[in-house]
Parts: sequence; structure tokens; C-alpha cells
Amino acid sequence: MMTALIDATHHLLPLAARSSSPPPINPFDMMPWGFFMVIMLANLVFMVGAGVVGYYIAKKYEMEPWLGAAAGFFLTWIGILIVFLVGNSQQQARERKAKEKQYADWWYANYGPQAQNPYGAQGNNPYSWNGNPAPPSPPQPPNQP
Repeated sequence: MMTALIDATHHLLPLAARSSSPPPINPFDMMPWGFFMVIMLANLVFMVGAGVVGYYIAKKYEMEPWLGAAAGFFLTWIGILIVFLVGNSQQQARERKAKEKQYADWWYANYGPQAQNPYGAQGNNPYSWNGNPAPPSPPQPPNQP
């Protein structure tokens, strides 16, 4: 039955009308293995290079260097970008905390005994008047040994 259908439709399906079909194409037969090895070696060199760059970026931003190397190796340029952005945000947070601590230390050194009202008496504060409270004072510095 099937052969009769194929014989009847040989003008519509020329490949199906053939009695013997060609063997399937194997893509690995068409590509030389040397070329494949060169591509894989170049990829490995690129991944190792990205791991080294990730290692040094993580070290620069005071992160764990092995995390930068792993992200660079496995994720290549996306891993390098992640390490850079995370490290940069952590560095900015450290700088911001250092500035806050410096300001708190300065304020405590100049106005320490007057913790509730940094301007002294109520009348000396330009932001308050009788019956209105003064603005909040800056944070206290941490207890130092």
C-alpha cells in the first residue's frame, strides 16, 4: 500500500520516489578535528584569561579572589562584569561608612557633652524657636575601648 502511494506521487515527491535513500549527513565528518581542537583551545585560553582578570578585580576591591577567578572562568565577561559591579558597590559602601564615622567623631568631639542639642541653649539654634524642638542630632560614635 505504501509503495503504491509513493509510486503514485513520484512526480510530487521526487525524493520519496527513490528506492534507496542517501545516508544521513554526520556533521562531524565534515569538520576537521584539528580545527575543532584549535577552537576549543582558544576558548580555554579565553576562559583562563577571564579567570585571571576576575581574580585581580576581586583582589582590588577587597573581595575573595577565588570568587572573582571562578566567576571569570565560568561566566567569562559576564562574570568579570558581576565582580566589578559588586566590588565597586561594596567599596562605595565602605567609603560612605567611613565618612559617616568621621563626621560622627567630629561632631562628638565638638558637641559631645551637648548630645541632645548641638547648638547649646535653645535660643542659639537658628532652626528652632521657643516651643519648637531642635533638629535631631547626628548619631553617636561607637563605644571605643
